[in-house]
Amino acid sequence: MSDLLLSIFEATLVFALGVPLATFLAKAILVLRWRRDPDVRRHGSLPSFLLIVAPSLATVLWFVSAALHDSEPGHAFSVCSFDHAGFPNCVDSLLLALLLSTVVAIVVTHRWRPTPRGTNESIDERYAQRLARLCAPGTRLSMLAGRVKPVGPSAHPICVRGFFRPSVEVSTSLMDRLADSSLEAGLLHEAVHLESHDPARFLLATVALALNPLGFLLLPDLRRWRACREAVCDQQAVSRSADPLCLAEAIVSASRLHPPPRPLVAGLGEASAGLLRLRVHLLMDYASKPRPLPRASSRWFDAGIALAVILSPHILGVWPLDGIHGVAEKLIATLGLA
Repeated sequence: MSDLLLSIFEATLVFALGVPLATFLAKAILVLRWRRDPDVRRHGSLPSFLLIVAPSLATVLWFVSAALHDSEPGHAFSVCSFDHAGFPNCVDSLLLALLLSTVVAIVVTHRWRPTPRGTNESIDERYAQRLARLCAPGTRLSMLAGRVKPVGPSAHPICVRGFFRPSVEVSTSLMDRLADSSLEAGLLHEAVHLESHDPARFLLATVALALNPLGFLLLPDLRRWRACREAVCDQQAVSRSADPLCLAEAIVSASRLHPPPRPLVAGLGEASAGLLRLRVHLLMDYASKPRPLPRASSRWFDAGIALAVILSPHILGVWPLDGIHGVAEKLIATLGLA
């Protein structure tokens, strides 16, 4: 019983102390970055995303890994004074890891709400043939071969959806409005979302803010990041040889179809009127200047950061957890619950 109470108290301290402290630090960095350089393309980057999700996800992930490390035989007994009935492992550390993992699993399950996919019923075969031609091997859109399909006119104009193997959907109504050059530019924009697994990032950000007791402080930064992300994808699409003016036409055409708000999909025309004007202005600027240089892909960087967080307690030690463990034990003993 004392092990369970101890692990509950430790988990409470993680969310009541560890996550808020990390949130204040991340918020300060985000504010300073915005004041220093308000260029929207800077704030749709991966570092901005990590600052939004790290206070909760990285903190919880670190404590789960640290608790598992502490539960190994002989590791926690230097700071753990409770008797574990002959078990070679620190039971409350195992319970802490289980509790934190359970909380994350519950939040992910609650936030995982896949939007209905568009249907290809009653869609003329010429739409699929047109997309297949644009994405044929040897073209600039060859990376989308087999991962793009037409959907009905009432669906989202053009978007990337899916978490593990995302795909692109294009409505027939948008295809009817766009010439091949503009449709190709729009697909190059969506290819950036797809290769970056942005729908999965949107889900992670939603989970991160739900886990964070001070998530409301980072909610404006998440909205800003999603808006700025569109400008970043515009820039990278142009760097992949998308015609800037054709991309501007695709953006305006998609926005005129009034795409429905979908929190876990990346759509070309989902933006406020002010952001749309800014994106079109930037694209017109690209048309009169040399194309921006393509950036190196960071598709594995997120996984690398997560792996570093997981391994760090096993390499650098678990002193924050040891401190929380000691405080929790003293409180439990003072209350006479041990």
